[in-house]
Amino acid sequence: MRADRLLSLMMLLQSRGKLRAEELAAELEVSARTIYRDIDALSASGVPVYADNGPGGGYSLLEGYRTELTGLSPEETEALLLLALPGPLADLSISKKLKTAVLKVVSSAPADMAQSEARMRARLYLDPSSWFSPGDEPRFLDELQKCAWHDQKVWMEYSDKKSARSGREICPYALVVKAAVWYLVADTEKGLRVFRVSRITSVTPLDAHFKRDANFKLRDFWEEWSGKFIESLHGYQTTICVASEGEGVVGGLWPGTGESLLRATPEGGWKKIEVTFANQHEALWQILQMGTLVRVESPPALRDAVRDAALKIAGMYRT
Repeated sequence: MRADRLLSLMMLLQSRGKLRAEELAAELEVSARTIYRDIDALSASGVPVYADNGPGGGYSLLEGYRTELTGLSPEETEALLLLALPGPLADLSISKKLKTAVLKVVSSAPADMAQSEARMRARLYLDPSSWFSPGDEPRFLDELQKCAWHDQKVWMEYSDKKSARSGREICPYALVVKAAVWYLVADTEKGLRVFRVSRITSVTPLDAHFKRDANFKLRDFWEEWSGKFIESLHGYQTTICVASEGEGVVGGLWPGTGESLLRATPEGGWKKIEVTFANQHEALWQILQMGTLVRVESPPALRDAVRDAALKIAGMYRT
């Protein structure tokens, strides 16, 4: 077990450069004291590990100390790195093993290829949580991905939700997939904007390149933008009663309801809360999934829709 940890420690330093003991401890899920002992063990075995004390210090390997990886092209390495992006795999037990395997590949790659993990995370983010619409089949994904990867400007023609067409020069920063719906994050003359890829009608890569903002963090930007987008929706206001045995389920699946349930006063085994959905269709779909764990109080139209859907379902199973 310690041999595996020492190997992972060495490869972390090889792939990411200087790291503090606390950062290494967090990555390897051990204490800082264990890291200190492991650093001593690596040094004793002849691995050139150096400590840089003071602010901004940490541990690093002698420059140029690495093992060359053969057999994988840059494109194949980038494809492998896609598996390690944030997304559904993070909930699986395979995630930790996959992360270790990718680390070994990246750390033993040539120096320029070893930067691929950071570049990939800056240009592609997989958001697995639910959204308000079904997936679509956008075009131009390959072209947009290549231009974002190489920081290449694009002339794009776009049709908005009102079918108004426009053309503009953009700097494609990144792609985000939200529950099978693809979005393009791009810098425009009006600042950073988000475009639904399925509404893009044409893409023309330009000869010019752009310099991206060094402080741009894709995940932070997307979480802020999507949060504001949800707030901007008019919303479909409902009053829902949640059974005591359903509080954990509802609080875990419906954003914002956990705190509402904690504040609500129980009445006969139920707690009444206000829940905002995108529209009635979304509310009906979400509520039917909860079965008898929730009960609709208002609006009346939603109560009727839930009742009618339940009767249809019951009718399907009558003998």
